[in-house]
Amino acid sequence: MKMFFLFPILAHSISLCLIGPNPPILYSLIQTAVYNWQLYAPISVQDCPLNTEGLNTINLNVRNPQHPGLTRFRSDGTTHIEIDSHSIGFLGNIYNVMLHELGHTLGLKHPQPPNDSIMSYQLQYNVLTNEYYPDPYHVIHPYTIPAFQSNSSLNAELGLSFG
Repeated sequence: MKMFFLFPILAHSISLCLIGPNPPILYSLIQTAVYNWQLYAPISVQDCPLNTEGLNTINLNVRNPQHPGLTRFRSDGTTHIEIDSHSIGFLGNIYNVMLHELGHTLGLKHPQPPNDSIMSYQLQYNVLTNEYYPDPYHVIHPYTIPAFQSNSSLNAELGLSFG
């Protein structure tokens, strides 16, 4: 009997520690985003110890309005996600940025050409109000996994960053 897997599994796995403290709603959002990626790849997030040296981290309280979501691959082999939850504001947007940046930690690039996957996600900014437009919560669509698996040959080059 042949076995068939409904969803392709991504080759990368990662464990991140969450720099805190964080409001309970942000903690819940990151746990939900991680849970959704766990359908496709081994990924986990736990609270950080005091010393984060040499650990993969996620920080939800970075102030960087020009890059509200950023994944940095450091030369020491660690990965660091930075999310400016203060500037993003709307919880749906914060969740979508979390899903997108977690995808980068698993080795996924922005698809070319862009498609409807979470890896093509971009926040829409209203220049009149200086705020991001609210977005609905996105999901990881199984039919887009093969499209971005072909882009998953991400190498942790010195100082490589993705937004």
